[in-house]
Amino acid sequence: MHPLSIPELHFAKDALAKLLEFGGFPEPFFAQNSRVLRRWHQQRLSRVIQEDLRDLEHVREISLVQRLAEALPERVGSPLSVKNLPATWKLILKQHNDGWEF
Repeated sequence: MHPLSIPELHFAKDALAKLLEFGGFPEPFFAQNSRVLRRWHQQRLSRVIQEDLRDLEHVREISLVQRLAEALPERVGSPLSVKNLPATWKLILKQHNDGWEF
């Protein structure tokens, strides 16, 4: 499913404002309800982590990745220190040549 665009909405007067508020995906856009939008975001995040990430990488603690993904939007614009992650998330990080292991 792809996001809607302004031309697909026939250049409606408030199309841009609604797209910015509810996003372009049909379910939250047409519902135009903040509860539906939050639920849709949670379901999408869960699907991406549970299905896509699991299929691409070997992840032992998928719940930790989900917790991290849920917390990151609150920290947008703030410095992210990999050294502080273990204290924040009570986990152990081991650096490998091909990345990090939780």
